[in-house]
Amino acid sequence: MAIEAAGATRWRPYGVGAALLGAAVGAAAQVALRRRRLNRAALDAVTDGVVIVDRHGRVTRTNRAARELLGLPDTSLRVTDLPAGLVDPAVGEITVVDRQLGLASHRLPDGAGTVTVISDVTDRKRADRNLAAHIVALEGQLALLDLAHDAVLIRDAEDRITYCNRAAETLYGRPRAELLGMRAAALFDPTAGDRSEVDTALLVTGLWTGELRHRRADGGTVFVHSRQAMRRDANGRPHAVIEINSDVTGHRLAEAKLRMTEEQQRLLLDGARDHAVVSLDPDGVVTSWSPSAERLFGFTESEIVGQPATAFFRPEDVSAGLLARILADARETGRVETAGPRVRQDGSTFWATTVVTAAVAEDGTLRGFVNVIRDDTPRREVEEQAVVLDTELRELDRMRNDLIATVSHELRTPLTSIRGYTELLLEEEAGELGSIQRRMLDVIDTNGARLLSLVEDLLSFAKVDTGEFALSPELVDMADLLASVDTTVRPALPTGLLLDLVISAAVPPVPADPTHINRAVLSLLSNAVKFSPAGGVITLTGEYDENEVRLSVRDTGIGIPPEEQARLFQRFFRSTLAREKHIQGTGLGLALVKTIAEAHGGRVTLESEVGKGTCVTLHLPRALPRD
Repeated sequence: MAIEAAGATRWRPYGVGAALLGAAVGAAAQVALRRRRLNRAALDAVTDGVVIVDRHGRVTRTNRAARELLGLPDTSLRVTDLPAGLVDPAVGEITVVDRQLGLASHRLPDGAGTVTVISDVTDRKRADRNLAAHIVALEGQLALLDLAHDAVLIRDAEDRITYCNRAAETLYGRPRAELLGMRAAALFDPTAGDRSEVDTALLVTGLWTGELRHRRADGGTVFVHSRQAMRRDANGRPHAVIEINSDVTGHRLAEAKLRMTEEQQRLLLDGARDHAVVSLDPDGVVTSWSPSAERLFGFTESEIVGQPATAFFRPEDVSAGLLARILADARETGRVETAGPRVRQDGSTFWATTVVTAAVAEDGTLRGFVNVIRDDTPRREVEEQAVVLDTELRELDRMRNDLIATVSHELRTPLTSIRGYTELLLEEEAGELGSIQRRMLDVIDTNGARLLSLVEDLLSFAKVDTGEFALSPELVDMADLLASVDTTVRPALPTGLLLDLVISAAVPPVPADPTHINRAVLSLLSNAVKFSPAGGVITLTGEYDENEVRLSVRDTGIGIPPEEQARLFQRFFRSTLAREKHIQGTGLGLALVKTIAEAHGGRVTLESEVGKGTCVTLHLPRALPRD
C-alpha cells in the first residue's frame, strides 16, 4: 500500500491483493454469465413463448418459442417491433399470420415492465370449432329422433339410460328427466321373466330382435317389438346399447281376440249353464242356440234355429214391437240391457234379464246380435216380496209415529196438570206441608218432569219422522242463554257435584231457535249430572271462532267405551256402563241433540275416556244454512 504526500490517501491494490481481487471479480462474472445462460436455456425449454419488456419499452428477454411463434429475430428489440396488443394485459388473443395465439400478460412489481406468456391455441380452437359443429350436427340428429314414432333408448354399460326420445316419454308415461339415469331393467314387466336372453344375444352377436313386455309408469302393460344393437369400445368392452321399441300392444290385443276360435266359443257356450246364449241375424232370426238356451226355453236347436226370436216373446209384446225396439237400440248404442217376461216352449213364462250386443264387422256392417239371457225369476220374486215388506214396514212405521204422537199428546195434558198441581202444593197453596209430605211431592214433581221430558222427546222425533220438525230462529245471545241454563240447573245439582260456567262475554249472538238450543244444552247437562259421581266437576263452556260458536259440556264421570261412541247418537242406544250401573235414561237425549244441531246446519262431536269423563260439543254456525 502507498500513501501520497499531497494530504490525500488513495488505496490501490497491487501485488498479491490485486491479483486476488481480480480473480474474485472474474469468478463472479463467470457465475453471472453461467446463470444468464441457464436462465436462457430454461426459458428456451419452455414450450410456451415468453417475452419480457422493461419499463422503457425494450425487449429484454425472449425465449425460442416466442421467437418462433412471432417470427422474431434473435436481436435487440423494442416493444414497437412486437405485434400489436402483445404486452397489453387486456388482450387475451391475437392472430399472427395463420396462427391463433393466446396471451397472458402480467405487469412486474414497481412498474419494472411486463411479462407475456404466449400459447399456440390454433389446434385447440380448430378442435373447439369442429366439436361445436359436431354437437350442432348431433343435436340435429337427436331432433330428428324426437320426430320418430318409435321409442329410442340408449343405455350405457351399467344399464343406465343416457338418452331417450319424445316417443319413449309417451310410450312409458314418464318424463325425460325421470327416464334419464333410470336402469333400463326397471321398464320390464316383472311378471314377464328376466332379460337374460336379450343380454346373452347382445354379448354374443351384438344384435337382438324380438317382443318384450314392458311396464308403464301407471302400472299398465305395454308390448313392444324391440330391435337392439350393442356398441363396443376400442378395447372390445361393451360401451352402449341402442334399442328401438315399437308399440304393438293394440296388435297383440287384436291377435288375442282372433285366437278365440270357434271351438273355444262352442266350449264357452256349452259351459254357460246359468246363461242362455242366442245369436240372431240382423232381422232377428235365430242363427245359433246354446245348450243352456235349450234347457231354459225347452226348444231344441233344430226346432228354433231359422225361426224368428219372437217365438219366445209374449203375443202382446210381439204386437207392441218390443223385439224390434230392443234390436234397434242395440244397433244404435252397441249394447242394451233389458228385463221382462219371456215364454218357454210349453207356454209358461219366466222373468228374464237379457243383454243384447250388436255384432259389427270392421267395415261397419251389422252381422247380427248376441243375446245373453238369464232366468231372474227367483230374484224378481224376492224383489217383489221386498217391495211388499217395505210397504208394510212403512205403514207400520207410520202407525207407530201416529201412535207415539197421539199417546204423547194425550200424556202431555195430564202430566202438565199433575206438575202444575204439584207446584201449587209445594208452594203450600192448599195449606202447610210437613217434611214427609214435601219429600213425597218432590218425588212426584221430579218424576213428572222426567215423564214430560220423555213425552217432549217423543213428540220431537215424531215431527222429525213426518218432516214437521221446524225452527223458529232469532238472534240468540249465547252468554245470556248459558247463564239462564246455569241458573236453572245449579240449584238442582246433587250434593257434592260442582258446575263451572266458562263463557266469554265476547261470544257473538247466533241465529238459532232459543227453545231448541236451551233444550239441547239442558239435555247435555242432564246426562253429565247422571253420569258424574259425588265430588265430580261439570264444566259448561262457550267458545267461538270466525265460523262457529261451540257450546261444550265436560264431566268427570264414568266415560264411554270407544267401541260404543259411534252409536251413542242413535235413538234408544245406551252404553254398556250405563246399563251395568243402572243409570236411568231412555237413550233419546243425545239423538235429539244431534237432530237439533243438524237442523241448525251444525254438528255434535264427542270425546270420552272410560273412567275419566266425557266432553260433548255442540257446534253452531254463525250463519244459518239457506235452505
